[in-house]
Amino acid sequence: MTVKTKNAVAMRTDRRSDPSRARRSWWPWLAAVAALALGVGIAAWFDLGRGEQSGSSDLALARQLAAQSANQLGVNEDLTWLLAIEAGRRAEHVDTYRALRDAFDNPVRTVNWLAGHTDRLQGVSGSPEGDRLLTVGLDGRAVIWETATGSKLVEMAGHTDWVNQGTWSADGDRVLTASDDGSARVWDADSGEQLLEIVGHNDWIAQAMWSADERTILTAGGDGTARLWDAETGTQQNLLGGHPGGTLQALFSPDGSLIMTGGAEGDAFIWDANSGSRLATLTGHSGSILSASWDPFGARIVTAGGDGTLRTWDSQDGSPLLEITSGGDRPFLFASLSSDGSRILTGGCAEVTFGECRLGVTEIWDAETGARVLAFAGQPDSVLSGRWSSDDSRVMTTGRDGAARIWNAANGRELFVLPGHQGPVRSAEWNQTEELIVTAGDDAIARIWNFGVAAELPILEGLGGPVTTISQSADRRRLLTSSSDGTVRIWEATTGRELMKMAGHEGRVIFAKWNSEESVIMSADDSGTIRLWDSSDGSEIRAMAGHEGFVREARWNEDETRILSAGADGTVRVWDARSGEERLRLTGHVGTVWTAIWNSDETLILTSGDDGVGRIWDADSGEEIEALFGHSARLFQAEWNHDESRILTVSSDRTAKIWDAETGDDLVTLVGHTEGVLAGTWNREGDQVVTGGDDHTARVWDAETGDELFTLRGHEQAIVQVAWNADESRILTTAGDDTTRMWDADSGEIIAVLDGHREAVLKGVWNQDESRILTASGDSTARQWYADIDDLVEAACDRAVRNMTFDEWQTFIGDRPYRPTCPDLPSGAN
Repeated sequence: MTVKTKNAVAMRTDRRSDPSRARRSWWPWLAAVAALALGVGIAAWFDLGRGEQSGSSDLALARQLAAQSANQLGVNEDLTWLLAIEAGRRAEHVDTYRALRDAFDNPVRTVNWLAGHTDRLQGVSGSPEGDRLLTVGLDGRAVIWETATGSKLVEMAGHTDWVNQGTWSADGDRVLTASDDGSARVWDADSGEQLLEIVGHNDWIAQAMWSADERTILTAGGDGTARLWDAETGTQQNLLGGHPGGTLQALFSPDGSLIMTGGAEGDAFIWDANSGSRLATLTGHSGSILSASWDPFGARIVTAGGDGTLRTWDSQDGSPLLEITSGGDRPFLFASLSSDGSRILTGGCAEVTFGECRLGVTEIWDAETGARVLAFAGQPDSVLSGRWSSDDSRVMTTGRDGAARIWNAANGRELFVLPGHQGPVRSAEWNQTEELIVTAGDDAIARIWNFGVAAELPILEGLGGPVTTISQSADRRRLLTSSSDGTVRIWEATTGRELMKMAGHEGRVIFAKWNSEESVIMSADDSGTIRLWDSSDGSEIRAMAGHEGFVREARWNEDETRILSAGADGTVRVWDARSGEERLRLTGHVGTVWTAIWNSDETLILTSGDDGVGRIWDADSGEEIEALFGHSARLFQAEWNHDESRILTVSSDRTAKIWDAETGDDLVTLVGHTEGVLAGTWNREGDQVVTGGDDHTARVWDAETGDELFTLRGHEQAIVQVAWNADESRILTTAGDDTTRMWDADSGEIIAVLDGHREAVLKGVWNQDESRILTASGDSTARQWYADIDDLVEAACDRAVRNMTFDEWQTFIGDRPYRPTCPDLPSGAN
């Protein structure tokens, strides 16, 4: 497998240009959903008074920054974000929305898979040039791989037991390994030939490292000693004893003059690297020294213990400087100092139940005061390792849950997760440019990742078929979906985690909706059954069976005592919502009934059907009062205007019509679509109508004259939903081309394209406060999107890790006064 560096824009472009996508078998679904598109909730929308949008110069700069952000995709993650954010701050425009979403859509993906070991990997490290990777494992092997292709270059065979560690020489020509077979070995990195075998330990060797000048090798062994060896001959130079339980840690100070060792029984010492004499004893730990490191200046040593303490020591006399306790005696599994030595990164397990870790923990501590600076949430199992990025703005952790995670070191926000390993991940490393990550797992696999950042809001995944509807609770905490996999599900909106699944439908679920109090959920399927569910526990309250074939639509009346349904069997039915009994049946349509709605006082019912006729019925007796004849093909939709004096119908005969609701007279015919009209709705005043059609366009009409005011062009397949927002400044359209689009309702200009789905979008709605747009797709996912660019910019700032430098600002922004792009991040001007 080769490394792929295509960015998200190119991926979408490739997908859009695939001729096989020109037509899909979504038409039946799209047609069905068109009839379900009437109930989109509308609420408050945009504050258009943006100070930075006042002039054309701001718009021009915003579009330029958006283009420059796109150019940085896959090249410089930081600038991708910062340029997109600066663009979004300056203008609300389709280009600025796209730049921000392209940054979010830059995906986390495995670009290479290093398979060849037969047992758990103990570690992985990159060569000094970054062109090769070294892996070592419990299968007794060390292997060198080509980073670009994942090809195996060299296998170093000779150890007879676990290989615990592998290290490159400074020039990348040699590799040093340490093994449970009691030996350390030096290998030629090009040929794999063994150059030197170091023997003398009477037990396993946990670590082996070169001195800075690579003339000496330091090893730590299970026989309780650390030893110094001549790197050319393998001759032992010094023996550093005193660890009866085994030596777990041994490392040179930055200047190479001192050595620190730590043992399995909490014993730790400082030694003179030249003479091998013991200089100081570090007394305090009562459990294994699991991790040790020098600060960058060689003045302090940091140790992490199995006794649940983190300690720092004066490296000259071994005196204790700081003690941090984990609480509950939970071990610190590692400790890593930031590059300036001011912060300490630790990890482990925070909560154990029945001997199993239920909650992992990563923390950052002030290295001077011992105060906890930050804790990272969201790790379901022990955190096994961690390291800082080169500029200390991010940290990377690996866990027993099979994932590596990248975090913002300033605010603790999880930037993205690298999942996929089948078992614990014990090692992870950035490459030199930090554009790639390599992880090594217990599954004997190493993975190379080209990482981006997660979607702007959590994606709902794991459904077994197309998602037919989506809606959000009033408090924005939960999402409700229905799917053709026969399920209704409730999700946690902030995490995308499935909270509840209601299974019981025998066919595809066409829709699901909450009642007004969100205590009951109503759903219907293509077998003709309507079901009510208790939203608190997912239990079925009752089922209403009677329709033959699809239930196209169902709704509660105002007091939720009755339910009105329309079916593919040509009937409309009224049900008692408490008993489930059928109270009324309306017959007269030939073929499917697409819509059925009450008027405001619930005395009338309006329906539309395959027979091309709109019908008005007495809601008490079921008597047909009026038939609206005039269309020559099926009516997908019928809708009263606000005062119920007129009715809008849309038809596959390529027209929409406006009727007098009292007399049934055909008042206006809206002609212009070149294919069937699938959706339509009134504005609040009733003076305009918007329609969407199979000709890939939406059109806005004067409802009095029938004149077309403007056409919304851009979709590449049928438009199945159209809706105004509450103040009617925006129009939302949903289509079979995998996109939902937002338009300016006055000018008809495109504002935003939501194009993350990979199949037709079957439903697109605003949530109740219109802060989010929710979409459901044939790709078996549902997505959430920020509807306001300010929210999208804020979310992008949460993912950014720094501000622009002064030089970057001058390059991209010019002479305008410098300011932080994201105020919560440190200024980069200096």
